[in-house]
Amino acid sequence: MPSVQFNGITLIRQNIGIRCESSNTDFIQARGEVNELEGFFCVMKYVKGADIRAMPKYVKISVSAYGTSPNEAKSVIYSNLVSEFEVQLVSEIKVETKFRKGVNLYKNSRKESIKVFSSSDFKVQFDYETPEEGSLILHQVTQVGQNSNEYNLTIQVPNQVSHAFSANMILSHNFAKKPTIV
Repeated sequence: MPSVQFNGITLIRQNIGIRCESSNTDFIQARGEVNELEGFFCVMKYVKGADIRAMPKYVKISVSAYGTSPNEAKSVIYSNLVSEFEVQLVSEIKVETKFRKGVNLYKNSRKESIKVFSSSDFKVQFDYETPEEGSLILHQVTQVGQNSNEYNLTIQVPNQVSHAFSANMILSHNFAKKPTIV
């Protein structure tokens, strides 16, 4: 009879199933699978089209083992919580639509505030067209709420800067596959 041990509990893989449940099904779907050769699994996937603005930083997954009666049509005869764990959700960095192709600052308009959506804190760097330009742009990042994925990025060119220049703004965090360049 196939069996597996987990955390000191022996589970016999005959008439047993595994149930995996997400605490937030709007962002993560979870289901349990039993493989006769490899054991018990929780399969988790992102919900396509979920809105990053409301995405939590973590989702709790609850794992329960349950036994079914071989005589009655899969009726559950017991269920036991085996484990709970949290999954950190990560996303690419998104910039509000009107600034996706760039931000233009002028002599009379030296400051702009940009909404940025990211599942984790991010870094802001500037890549100047002429490297000897140095740091011509000042910036400040403020998270909108403690558990929010929305940030306000304020960029400003000081009054001392009187010549035209061009730079790419690079937004990145450790979990993003590629940086966002504005």
